[in-house]
Amino acid sequence: MKIEYILFDHSNTIDILKIHTDKSVDKYINISHDYIKYVTRSDNVKYYGLYMNDILVGGLQIDFVDKQINIAIMIIQNFQKRGIATAVLKDLKDNALCLPYKKISASIESKNKVSISLFEHSGFNFVDSKDNLNIYEYNLD
Repeated sequence: MKIEYILFDHSNTIDILKIHTDKSVDKYINISHDYIKYVTRSDNVKYYGLYMNDILVGGLQIDFVDKQINIAIMIIQNFQKRGIATAVLKDLKDNALCLPYKKISASIESKNKVSISLFEHSGFNFVDSKDNLNIYEYNLD
């Protein structure tokens, strides 16, 4: 599966809103206007639009903390259950984006059983639970 990663900036606000107003994404990740500014203008954050065959299928938020990245993967409902998030995780584990990190982390709502299963089946380890969030990590070393 070939996913194209397009780095978004503030000019991509409409596309970011398209992803985050999708009901299956909004169910677990609520955003505000400050969120758009945060993901498009912060030095330690990158937001990628995920495209397949020139069609926007989702987004990938990456927050950089030292040699670790904290990620959130958002797939638009019409494109879920097609292996896209699994392919994104594989690309991140293979460092296909050539970014400087040694560990991948994700915080997942404890009610989001589909995402929890995805991360567990992708080799991520459960490390902690706080405020209804399960924290998963994958070490690249």
